[in-house]
Amino acid sequence: MLALTESLPLGLTDIFSPSASDSMFPEPLLELTGFQHSQPYPSCRTAIVGALQAAEIGSEQEVLVPGYTCYAVQRAVEQVTTPVYVDVTEEYTMDLTHAARQMSPDTAAILPTHLFGTPCNMIEIAQFATEHDLVVIEDAAQAIGTLLNSDQVAQYSDYCTFSFRFYKDATAFGSGLLLSPTPGPSPSADGQLLDQRLQLIGIKLFTETMGALPGRLYRPLRERVLDPIARSRSDAVEPAEPTALSRWQRRLLDHQLDTLPERVRTRQNHADRYAARLPDGIDYLEPADECSYFRFPIQVASELRDPLSARLRERGVGCSKMYSYTVAPEGTCQTADRLADGILNLPIHAGIDRLTIDRIAEITTDVYRELDGASGTVVRE
Repeated sequence: MLALTESLPLGLTDIFSPSASDSMFPEPLLELTGFQHSQPYPSCRTAIVGALQAAEIGSEQEVLVPGYTCYAVQRAVEQVTTPVYVDVTEEYTMDLTHAARQMSPDTAAILPTHLFGTPCNMIEIAQFATEHDLVVIEDAAQAIGTLLNSDQVAQYSDYCTFSFRFYKDATAFGSGLLLSPTPGPSPSADGQLLDQRLQLIGIKLFTETMGALPGRLYRPLRERVLDPIARSRSDAVEPAEPTALSRWQRRLLDHQLDTLPERVRTRQNHADRYAARLPDGIDYLEPADECSYFRFPIQVASELRDPLSARLRERGVGCSKMYSYTVAPEGTCQTADRLADGILNLPIHAGIDRLTIDRIAEITTDVYRELDGASGTVVRE
């Protein structure tokens, strides 16, 4: 399997060493963003709920939500109030022209998402919010790496949420974080050390096992087991009660944040190599210094996406169709619908080298041209 999963920088020895100093997290994150207060939650989803509650958004009000985002964002807003869906641009960011048409007297907040690590234009969103007297709640679940390279993350919002779920740029076993201008409610007690150790070891073993699976085994496992589990967890409604990060989680996050700048630079270099090697007919966002490339999304004709994904997996390329759905009612967000139909993510994590990226690009090009020719579409040179 070529680059199926990322080797997470868990640093188990450093974290559990008796000589390790207590972590300062999340103070460094506050310094980067300018927010005054932070509050851990069980997930980014519950952190969004916490932000809506802190902003005193009522059940009779509405929140503008991108039509192309994770189900978890939709579920979080529905837990408090009514989401109103806004189309996205070709860059996967909220379309403010469509947002203006979706406004009503009940609209109280706007919730932009930095999908795949691509930053929204938060200056424009903040101006839009000021004009319409809206609260800005920023979903940066996939953009903690982007924060290092762009002033468009956690600088122009009233509230900002991050995710530390497994496979995010920094992980703490599913936790989330809410940054806010005022203190939040008191958290529950710290987790037990034994539980933290078992979680860490379990995650490390899972990562190594999944990375070793051949593509033909991984594909049915993902489609029949992993994706349904992820969907059910996104659909689950949890109490939005704040928690506390244990010192072990704080150490873990500090360790990962220390290595994150280097990992982001590696991903950006991977994006440059893809851009130089993928054929015409496969669309992608032009490489940008402000993007952290949580994923590398490409777009192909909708009829080619599924066979392309299947054949890439057969040849050992760990690709994914994140997200092959929209949260908006069908037909209400046309660009989002089209992007969801053609989306495919190529491996871009920092645990793979340049030669592997080149090999993935070569395989993708070969398979795409085979399928494109068979479909009768002319490949543009």
